[in-house]
Amino acid sequence: MKCPIVLAVFGVATFVHAGEAELQDTVRLYTSDRSAVARFYELPWSDVRFERFDKLYREWQGRLPQVNFDALNQQGRIDYVLLRNEIEAQLDQQTVQRERLKEMDELLSFRGPVQELEAARW
Repeated sequence: MKCPIVLAVFGVATFVHAGEAELQDTVRLYTSDRSAVARFYELPWSDVRFERFDKLYREWQGRLPQVNFDALNQQGRIDYVLLRNEIEAQLDQQTVQRERLKEMDELLSFRGPVQELEAARW
């Protein structure tokens, strides 16, 4: 659990400088944050994983408007729009996955106990 938090703290410091000509570092930071969360919360369809990814995407939605879009060069503006769309798409995907899971809950009655065992193992 320390890895995502450290990256998030690191991300705030790095994100401040992202308003310059390009947005490459910010995109890399988002990618590394997302990868760290995915590695740590590796149990698919767990409520903890859904909640943590929701938190990650909401944090990034809040950070992105801090970038001065007008100060970005053409490539930076493209990266900004792509990153914004990626975050929105991931949030929508989370919603779709939760709805699918609700539809399958009846068939996956063992999901809860298995996830509890896995969480205890962590």
